[in-house]
Amino acid sequence: MEEVSLDPYIVMYHNAISDSEIEDMKQQATEFANGLSSSLELNATIKPEIVARMQLVENMSPVMDRINVRITDITGFEVDEFKPVQVANYGIGGYFMPHFDYTTTDRLSKQDIYGLGDRTATLVFYASDVQGGATVFPNIQVAVQPQKGSALHWYNLFDD
Repeated sequence: MEEVSLDPYIVMYHNAISDSEIEDMKQQATEFANGLSSSLELNATIKPEIVARMQLVENMSPVMDRINVRITDITGFEVDEFKPVQVANYGIGGYFMPHFDYTTTDRLSKQDIYGLGDRTATLVFYASDVQGGATVFPNIQVAVQPQKGSALHWYNLFDD
C-alpha cells in the first residue's frame, strides 16, 4: 500500500489484481456501451463526446466474487447490495472529463440513485499500463500514473 495523499486520503495498492483476473474480467466485458463526457452543469447544452467504451459486468463468476471480496478488504465496505463491476476501455486518445464521484441534488435527482445510495468511495483497478494519462485530482494537484495490477482507492464523502 502506498499513501498518495493523507488529506484527502488516497492510497494505491500495488499487485491488487493478477493478470489472469484482469483477462477474465476483460473476457466478461463483451457488450460495451458509449462512455460519454459530461458537464458539471445541470442541463448543460454542450453535446457530450464519446470518450470511452464501458460496461457494467453483472454476471458473477468465481473471479468476480474474488474481486468483490478484495474490494471489501480494501475499502471496508460490503458490496453485497451491488456486486457488478464497471469495466472501461479508453482506447487511444480516450479520456474522462473532470467529475465528482458522488452525487449532488443539483446534478442528479434522488430518483436516479434510488436504491443504490451515493458513491461513498471509489476503487479503480488498473488493467493495463498506459502511455500518457493519469487519474488526476485537480483541486489538490495530485496525479496518479496507472500501473497494471494496481488499485487506487479514495473516499468521496466525509464520514459524517
